[in-house]
Amino acid sequence: TILPAGNEWYLTARRADGLELGFHTEWNQTTRARVSVHGAHEHVRYNESRPAINVTVTRKASTVAADIMRRLMADAETFHATIVDRIAMADAYENRISENREALEEAGGVALENDRPRIHIGNTWGDVRVSRDSVTLELHDLTVDQAGAILALIRSTSAVSA
Repeated sequence: TILPAGNEWYLTARRADGLELGFHTEWNQTTRARVSVHGAHEHVRYNESRPAINVTVTRKASTVAADIMRRLMADAETFHATIVDRIAMADAYENRISENREALEEAGGVALENDRPRIHIGNTWGDVRVSRDSVTLELHDLTVDQAGAILALIRSTSAVSA
């Protein structure tokens, strides 16, 4: 995709595995371009540098390509593999949260509908926050008997798992 913008131009090349390189010139630059790894912005950490090089675009295309292969691609491959791993870890985390939510819905007979689900059971209501390995329940308007039963259940299951 070539995106000309005034005296600048921008080109993106994407491989089948998702590795994306961006080629761009800066204002009024006609002989030099910057080649850098692009894509997956949400998985690049703050202040993390993407692999990049400058190339002279007046050279033969085969020479520029060889320069990119020699000076950029090894770092680009490593960076891309790191980003792919981060995406897989983020997906696994989100999948685990979804599995936990589904298990809670089935066990509790309630629907947890959004990012900050609220439950209503009789006069009792509360917020449910689900993470990968735990759940936070914030319950309101319990009777003393209900609160006692919940505490007894937690104590009995804590003794079993200890």
